Amino acid sequence: FDLCGLSGTLYTDAHAKFDPKGEEVFELPGSLGGFYFNYDNKPFNDIRVRQAMSLAMDRPGLLKALDQTGKGNAHSHIAASLAPYWMSPIDGKEWGNSAKYWKPDPAEAKKLLQAATGSDSLKFKVIANIDRYGAAMQQISELLQSTMKTSGFDIELEYMEYGAYIQSIFVGKIPEGAVGLGPLIGSPRDPDNNFFSNFHTSAPRHNWGGTPIPEQAELDAAFEKSRTILKLEDRIKFIKDLQVRMAEIMNVVPYTATSGYSYVQPDVQGYYHKTGYATHIEAIAKSWFTGERAKKG
Repeated sequence: FDLCGLSGTLYTDAHAKFDPKGEEVFELPGSLGGFYFNYDNKPFNDIRVRQAMSLAMDRPGLLKALDQTGKGNAHSHIAASLAPYWMSPIDGKEWGNSAKYWKPDPAEAKKLLQAATGSDSLKFKVIANIDRYGAAMQQISELLQSTMKTSGFDIELEYMEYGAYIQSIFVGKIPEGAVGLGPLIGSPRDPDNNFFSNFHTSAPRHNWGGTPIPEQAELDAAFEKSRTILKLEDRIKFIKDLQVRMAEIMNVVPYTATSGYSYVQPDVQGYYHKTGYATHIEAIAKSWFTGERAKKG
């Protein structure tokens, strides 16, 4: 193939086989993902349970298992590709007191779970999709199932067919005793896409269901205010401060952002990769073959 859209899970083998004169492209994913909820399903309406789920998630360990490129990171409550707004949960440098919610801490997770439920263990179902989202989604589901058990989370996995999943789980219609797991909207170009498609109460399709959490009015007001801040530096600061607060609320519990990996053969000229759906018209359609390659048809 002249251009291969691959995966960070294939990097080691692929890198060894490709012509070094070609171009390797790495990108953080544009689609935020993680655990998301119907807040009528107790105890997930309790902030302490959601915080415990984040503390039970070993994001550096997941990256080590899933991302051979070494270039991955994790989503905050905006997608990892959205520089300059996104902050790295792995680095933890900009998070202040909220940095603790991103670090794996099974003991603290159990304490929070005990305080919220009266038990240091919780059995529930995680519903995901793999016939569309693929082997990488199955890998992260199974890794979360196995690694979160030490923090008291006893997970049963259910994989739902894509059409049924999109019409139910994806829009917050999550049955009792279950949570959703997977990517939310695809390839947002600005934090506003995340806020008003995934989280805001008025969104025509948001990735949560049930009775809004107590912090929802606060979140809605912040999302709306972000639209009024026109100076770039002020908007960046506001959205970074909002991420700090959302790390405490954990209305969604984000998972890792494994690096995308693509390869372009040396016979392809002028290819400048664009993350997301624009790559077809803004990168592929504007590149060309060398004369020698063009003669091959």
